[in-house]
Amino acid sequence: MKLKTLVAASVLAATASMPFTANAQEALTGDTKLACEAIMCLMSPTRPAECTAAITKYFSISLRRFSSTLRARKNFLSLCPRVDPNTVDQVVNNNPPEPDPPEVPEPVPCNPRDPNIRCQER
Repeated sequence: MKLKTLVAASVLAATASMPFTANAQEALTGDTKLACEAIMCLMSPTRPAECTAAITKYFSISLRRFSSTLRARKNFLSLCPRVDPNTVDQVVNNNPPEPDPPEVPEPVPCNPRDPNIRCQER
């Protein structure tokens, strides 16, 4: 009887002294949670349904300039604590935004009275 009590007490003491990997105060929420999920999902060859919110948030970051979009996406992924900056760079480089469209010059208005401007016939 004493042996069972001693074993139970030892197991309880050993379990109580083990560190927990996460407690309620360490749980990630909001953009921090989405950033960590986005990193895991974008690094994975398959994207399960649980990735939808994180992937949507990541790809919704779209600014006017290509370089601004890259920077904003890196900043978002950097919200994940303990993430290696090289991992963030790798994720962003493997999932780039659409490049900026080429700059198209403004069309010159047609003025038939101006000899310097040639009007195209329709």
